[in-house]
Amino acid sequence: MTPDQALVLVRDALLTVVLLAAPLLCAGITVGLLAGVFQAVTSIQDSTLGASLKLFAIAATATALAPWLLRVAYRYTLHTLQQIAHLAPGVAGP
Repeated sequence: MTPDQALVLVRDALLTVVLLAAPLLCAGITVGLLAGVFQAVTSIQDSTLGASLKLFAIAATATALAPWLLRVAYRYTLHTLQQIAHLAPGVAGP
């Protein structure tokens, strides 16, 4: 394996992680911001309100996007295993 091939594998891994995490993080940030504004307007000082809303939003987003998230993870895994098979053709099995 050359350094360029290793760099491509690492780059693909990092891009896939960002692609999978971005929708969940955006949902959590958006709900956290809205909960913070709501708490500031109504003078509610309960820290569990924001945390529970963020947890619910992230869980709902993960549930709604589960087919897409699994498809992206599956394609990445399949692509990586194919790249490994091309790097070591004699080791990949029958």
